[in-house]
Amino acid sequence: RLMASLDNDRIQQLHGAVRRLLRLSTGNGTLSMLDALCMMSLHFDCSRLLADRIADAYGKGYEQLRAQEHNAFHHRWNNEIKPLLHSCNPAISRQMATLTGYELRIELKAHNEWLNKFINRYGTGK
Repeated sequence: RLMASLDNDRIQQLHGAVRRLLRLSTGNGTLSMLDALCMMSLHFDCSRLLADRIADAYGKGYEQLRAQEHNAFHHRWNNEIKPLLHSCNPAISRQMATLTGYELRIELKAHNEWLNKFINRYGTGK
């Protein structure tokens, strides 16, 4: 019980630092993802408002990290990072399962943007 309390204290300190850094630096996918992961770790049963905040931070982080280097991101995210997160904290694992839809929406949005750019550049083929 004491270790869990110490871990929560450390996560709260990390989360506070992450939030301060996010106020100074927008567009940092790593900080946004860390913000979401801290919230997931600290709040096992969360309200709808908090769930929305987690989803927003997770979505921003995912989108920003994806934009940096698409192929490398997907490989590392699916084969290294996600399995690690699932194994270290059951709360994160449960909440990440609910965020799969956000990943799919971000992927769909990116593919639609690419398709629109392609059509605008090369026409419709008519």
